[in-house]
Amino acid sequence: MNYESKLNELNARRALPQHIKEGMTFDSEFSKSIKEDYQEINESGIVKYIIGAMQPVNSRYTEICFEEGNRVARALNQDLENHGIYSTHKFQGSVPLDIHIKGASDVDVLIFHNYITYEIPMASHKSYIPCKEGISMSVRMRKLRLNSEAILKGRYPAAKVNINGAKSIAMEGGSLQRKVDIVPAHWHDTLKYQNSNQIEDREVQLYDKERDITFGNWPFKHMHLIDQRDIRYSGNVKKVCRLLKNIKADASNHKEILVSLSSYDIAGLVYHMDDQLNSPSFYDLGLLGRVNDYMQSICANNCYLGNQLITPDGSRRILDSDERQAGVLALTLEVNSLYRDLLKDTAPNLDESAGRVYLNNRAVYI
Repeated sequence: MNYESKLNELNARRALPQHIKEGMTFDSEFSKSIKEDYQEINESGIVKYIIGAMQPVNSRYTEICFEEGNRVARALNQDLENHGIYSTHKFQGSVPLDIHIKGASDVDVLIFHNYITYEIPMASHKSYIPCKEGISMSVRMRKLRLNSEAILKGRYPAAKVNINGAKSIAMEGGSLQRKVDIVPAHWHDTLKYQNSNQIEDREVQLYDKERDITFGNWPFKHMHLIDQRDIRYSGNVKKVCRLLKNIKADASNHKEILVSLSSYDIAGLVYHMDDQLNSPSFYDLGLLGRVNDYMQSICANNCYLGNQLITPDGSRRILDSDERQAGVLALTLEVNSLYRDLLKDTAPNLDESAGRVYLNNRAVYI
């Protein structure tokens, strides 16, 4: 396996595309190629690849994701207000979790209608002002979606504004330095949220344009639980999420099958590694062996264990379809191939058991 080639792919993915560099107006240093710490370590190509695949994207590149998302959302909120619709926005997905793997990652922005729904019977200390117009939330949400489409197409004439998605409006090009997905939604205050006032307990109702309905989603619960587990294991949850996403992106085989596994699915799988993530800092090569063992275990016996895993937010089984099962099997093969190549590279004269011990005790400092 040519890991210098994979390393080049990783480096290119983490950098900014040339067309974005050319359009940059901020600090000129960021329009140049950045040499990252993992690229400078005195190690083989495969070791650099593994260590690099675990690292967060350059923080300035991530800031630009938020800046672009905020720029679009604030303008949209203002224009919606001019149409009599009051809205706010929040980010969801890989970027706020810091598990994105591209220098120019897509950013998901939830646009919240100011009307909400709530669970009843409500908490005794809460009070809500009921609507008197007799207009359903689906009608309000349809108006939010259609007005958003018209506003964004008018405001960004040079960009591609795709309004065909059921749940989001996808924007890219023109003056945008990132692809931005606008997702119309409204809050649903669960009884738990009414008592806790914590965002992770607040349900998000997304609007499906094709079916003209709203449905429940828990992005902030998902992010909160991933964050908490990552803190518990000293950053290893997010390291492994990035590693698996990069392995998926650079897969030599199975690319079509791997499409079925989303970032959300991968984060859910890593969440369930639990104490297998209890590895000291700088011993990241040993983490790959633990990931390999875990992936093998959830795929054994026709994914017997894997089929029991539930997403962190409790909304569904992670491997709830034949396509996702095939995806995790394909990802496991890619992880195993990488692990075996690492053993050959770093411990060629040791058997697998001794090689594992060696990797668990081999520190790499960046």
